Amino acid sequence: MSQNDEQITKYKELYALSVDVLREEDLRHMNIENKASRYWPVITALFGGFAYFSEKLISTLFPLNSYYKFYVTTLLIILLTSIVTASYFFVTIQKQQNYQTRPVDIEFFDNNELPAIYRTLAEKNSDAVKANRKINNAKSAKLHWGHILVILAFSVLFLLFINHVWNQTNCHLGN
Repeated sequence: MSQNDEQITKYKELYALSVDVLREEDLRHMNIENKASRYWPVITALFGGFAYFSEKLISTLFPLNSYYKFYVTTLLIILLTSIVTASYFFVTIQKQQNYQTRPVDIEFFDNNELPAIYRTLAEKNSDAVKANRKINNAKSAKLHWGHILVILAFSVLFLLFINHVWNQTNCHLGN
């Protein structure tokens, strides 16, 4: 086997590995965006819950002359802040960014030998993986924090529901 054939084999393998790694990062990118898109019905339901409890409670809350009213207002503010912040995270996850793709340059192919082509493509794939991984890591962190905020929002919504049921029960028992 000549040195040129050996280089071709080596760089071809390096290129194949770089394509696999780039493909894995592309799949990770799609998974993160798909997970973020699945939160929109949840966010919609949370906004609906916020609207329901706001309508039920706000008319009776002001002026804030008791700890109870302050507690309920605080819960509503936490709920709204959680929903809006989680929505912001999910929107920014789905926002188009400068995601790197596989390089194609026909002139480069015409003007270079096969070992140089494989090596250069592997290097460009490696650069793309590094850039894409940085984007995906940021999106993954936003997805994580968005998930935590959705859990917080549902917890607050649950507290508001329990509070509402408690008040309804006490109003009916007091009559």
